[in-house]
Amino acid sequence: MQFIFISANAAILDKRSLSVPVQLCKDDIDAVSFQISVVTASYKGFVVSSGYAELLALRKQAQILETQLKKTYTNCCTYTGAVSKEEVDAVISAVNPAIPQATTALSLAKIKKNQLAQVSLSTNIVKSSLANLNVPAVNLYTCLRGAVPSEYFSYLLIINNYIFRLDIAFADAIGAYTATI
Repeated sequence: MQFIFISANAAILDKRSLSVPVQLCKDDIDAVSFQISVVTASYKGFVVSSGYAELLALRKQAQILETQLKKTYTNCCTYTGAVSKEEVDAVISAVNPAIPQATTALSLAKIKKNQLAQVSLSTNIVKSSLANLNVPAVNLYTCLRGAVPSEYFSYLLIINNYIFRLDIAFADAIGAYTATI
């Protein structure tokens, strides 16, 4: 019983160490991560026999992700106060699982291209969705990189690695839908 009480107090203490705007940013990043998993599941579950309705459902999930990315950008990037090492660490910890989730979803978009291409208008819909997701993703990670104080150089290296991985994954997925066959 004492262990549970101590753990609960540690969680409360940890949450209090973040300023309200940084906690909101972290929570929004967690929501982005969740929505990426929904988009990934939609790609994994896509079958040609489901047709246009399934494609539109996938597009709807991508639009929800786009909206969440824009909201996260607004909530994370309008804060102008100083951030502590603990706050930077909390945001990086929230971003960390989203990166492999995002690269997996983008890879699935490319892998599923031949199946998706069998559904009318799918190439244009997916290409548009990818481009629409790329813009707020770039805005968000550019802002997050700019928010990290220079004294936390190691965090900048981590963010730059995330950016590199996302840029490659977006370029690869968008390139697959841009290339003519």
